Order: sequence, then C-alpha cells, then structure tokens
Amino acid sequence: MIRTFAYAVEGALPAGTYFVGDPCYLFSGDRWDRFLDSVDSVVTDDCAGPAGIDEDGNPIPLDASDDTPRAMVFTTAYGDGVYAGSNGRAYSVDSGLLAAVPVEMADGAGAGSYSVEEFAEGAVCRYNSASGRAQFGPVVIDTGHEPGGP
Repeated sequence: MIRTFAYAVEGALPAGTYFVGDPCYLFSGDRWDRFLDSVDSVVTDDCAGPAGIDEDGNPIPLDASDDTPRAMVFTTAYGDGVYAGSNGRAYSVDSGLLAAVPVEMADGAGAGSYSVEEFAEGAVCRYNSASGRAQFGPVVIDTGHEPGGP
C-alpha cells in the first residue's frame, strides 16, 4: 500500500565504497538488530536518514564527526519486492528498506541483491515519497510502482 502523506529526505555520504540495496542482507546475527535500532533512532514520519553501527555494534551518534562512516537508509513506497535500479540492476527488498551502507560497517554481505558502488567524491542521497524514488549518488531505485516478483 502506498503511503498517503508526502515527505522528502536528503543527506550526503562521504566518498567511499558502499553496498547499495536492502541492508538486511549485509549484517549477521545481532548486528542486524543493532543496525535496526540505529535506524529506529532517526525515523521520523515513517522515513529514515543517516544511521549506523560501529565495529562493536554500538549506534553511531548523529553528532559524530563527518568522517565517521554511516549509512543512509530510506523506506520503500510499496514495501518488500523487487525494484529496478537506474544501473540496470534488480534490487530485492525484504525489510522494506533501501540503504547505502559503508562496506566497513557491514559484516554479512552474502546472498541478496545489492550493488557495490564507489562514490569518489561523496554522494547525495534522497528519497521522495510522492515519486517513491530513492537516490544513492548516481543510482536511482524506483519504488513508486508495485514491485515485481523475485
């Protein structure tokens, strides 16, 4: 079901290498729960923004220095499913979230559909609920239409 209120969120990530896709594929064990707790701490109006956990699984404070690796996390307009990316990839979503997660933050990158993106000069990330478009640097993932199957 598509959301009935409109919002937009935007942020920037520093240069680096990121996994882009559903973050549930990127964490093992209780690190996934801890990552979700960090996302919950920044969720407002049913959307998310900067979040993340350190190497010990502790949430990264929002006032941490700009060079602290953190993820950018957004909800999807239609929840779980398979969404098309502007890079020709299909992104499976099983947690209702899409994210750009620094490779050094993730620990369980395994099965799942995500891409590895190098942001040489950083990346603007934004999500607009009216269009359902999530952008992570040059990668745009359209969640504004009912998703396809696996």
